Amino acid sequence: MSEKIRVRFLPDDISVSSESGQSLLDVALDAGVFIPAACGGTGACGQCKVKIIAGEVEAESTEKIAKNERDQGFVLACRTKMKSDVTIEVPKAKVGRKVIPRDEAERMQSTARPMESPIVPESNPMTMVALMNPPSPRLDDNTSDYERIIRTLKVDHGLAPIVSSLEILKGIPNIVREQDWKFAATLKPESLPECKPFYRLLKVSAIGGASLRTALAVDIGTTSLWAELVNIDTGEVIARSSRYNPQISMGDDVISRIVFALKREGLEKLQQSVVQGLNEIIDEVLRKSGKPRESIDYMVAAGNTVMTHLFMGLYPKFLRQTPYVPVAQNIEPVPARSLGLDMPNESFVCVFPGVASYVGGDIVSGVLANGMWCSDEMTLFIDIGTNGEIVAGNRDLLMTASCSAGPAFEGGGLQHGMRAAPGAIEGVLIDPETFEPMIKTIDLKPAIGICGSGIINIISQMLRIGLLNQNGKFAQDLATDRVRQGPSGFEYIICRAAESGLNEDIILSEVDLDNILRAKAAMFSGYTCLLEKIGLSVEDLERVIIAGAFGSFINLDHAVTIGLLPDIPREKFSFIGNSSLKGSRLAVLDSNLLEKSREIARTMTNVELSEDPAYMDNFMAALFLPHTRMELFPSVKASLQGFR
Repeated sequence: MSEKIRVRFLPDDISVSSESGQSLLDVALDAGVFIPAACGGTGACGQCKVKIIAGEVEAESTEKIAKNERDQGFVLACRTKMKSDVTIEVPKAKVGRKVIPRDEAERMQSTARPMESPIVPESNPMTMVALMNPPSPRLDDNTSDYERIIRTLKVDHGLAPIVSSLEILKGIPNIVREQDWKFAATLKPESLPECKPFYRLLKVSAIGGASLRTALAVDIGTTSLWAELVNIDTGEVIARSSRYNPQISMGDDVISRIVFALKREGLEKLQQSVVQGLNEIIDEVLRKSGKPRESIDYMVAAGNTVMTHLFMGLYPKFLRQTPYVPVAQNIEPVPARSLGLDMPNESFVCVFPGVASYVGGDIVSGVLANGMWCSDEMTLFIDIGTNGEIVAGNRDLLMTASCSAGPAFEGGGLQHGMRAAPGAIEGVLIDPETFEPMIKTIDLKPAIGICGSGIINIISQMLRIGLLNQNGKFAQDLATDRVRQGPSGFEYIICRAAESGLNEDIILSEVDLDNILRAKAAMFSGYTCLLEKIGLSVEDLERVIIAGAFGSFINLDHAVTIGLLPDIPREKFSFIGNSSLKGSRLAVLDSNLLEKSREIARTMTNVELSEDPAYMDNFMAALFLPHTRMELFPSVKASLQGFR
């Protein structure tokens, strides 16, 4: 466990508590102490020089510091970690009014508590293994190999009846004899309506080969694909991987992909594209884990209704036409190879059930994971993504809706937007007088873009210090060359070309701002309308659970400031991260929970916001920072008046 230490910044005499091993730049960012760091913390620009007055530090790089400065105790804040209580002097040329007010610095650290799923899965995977040692054939017992296996499963294990595929039968003769009739049989319990339950023989293998059984938990997002390789006997996540959904090249959002699917061979291209991305992820988790491909028994995937249709190759045309009808909401398990997945022959794929055309298995998986379906607390669950989905209610009522927010919060559709990956700008502190930014990138790599949480961070600060107007336009005639006229309006230079990893300026434009405003307005209008349908307001909520790819990194006060989240007591918020993936993992380990998800989906009442006139009224009112009705955001109103 890291040791708590004190860091004192001079000459402003700001002291903060931190942890040993943190970089001085990180601590300064959290404390609101401005230190130039144009390169994002890579050590390349050499601007973040500070002087160690007292305490012990570990300086990783000093190339950018002259010898006489090193002798005086100067270090680069981004490349220096603290080992004890320290006192730091920021050179006079770097200070002045370049310290953010303390209350603003505290707001920058406002993050909600992380939330783990309250649901504990039982050890009840979708496959089972029976160890076999039937008597070998003799002249007086020349029963066929397959019937010999069936007999042993019934007599020794109580498993009957058994069905098998031709592919399995082809491999049985050699496998059982190579193992001297000591082998393992992998089976999947199945049932059909009004039929007796049965067991499907999936695999006959060496006993050692069956000692490790894995499965894939998958989230098929509109923008990103995520997967975990799970040991289904221990519950351990062995490896995880993610990447952009390759379908992006055929459309940023679900509507554009439906349109593409209706073109000649469009559906086939979309299906093959997402499968290609999943196969790359499968290869990566197997490489990371060192596990053989044959260990994978099955995959459980969650995605919105459109993504599920495209993954399964189902015709999506009528999802976007009134009355918005999917091909199927509950899809039975299908052979993985039939979808083109590079998984063992008899492995299979299960997908979470959907609720409606634009409320799919990902939100059902999220509701399963967050436990609101069995809680008394009135809860608002928001999955912030390209296809923003919202659920309000508790164990007595679950009402849901979907709104097309677009990919802006995941970095899509912005000139320099990107996923939260190495080189993405995630931390920004803007000097309120000079408007110069102090930036920090993920993994301290050269800046190549800005991720969703960083975008929310910077827009919130721009609004508070007067760089932005409440209509999302840059203020004019400011004493800075960071704001300039670009090809499509004014833009702000976050990182100059000389300090970036792109050899070009990394900017935030007014076009980007328009995309963010539309995305946040869609989310705000969505949950406002949904609560109105139940007869509630945000003040009636007992908790708000945030999910989404960047949910764990989002700063609460920044998100409230721009009008993305409701202005309610911050202790009511919690972040569950990728709830769709967490729900998939629960179902991987406990097949009963996948059945429970079907029950959850049946009880969820869907509201079609596109047919609700109030939605567009609320949307238009929310195209403002934070909103046209400032009384909905009292803390933001007070902070704007007090800061400027």
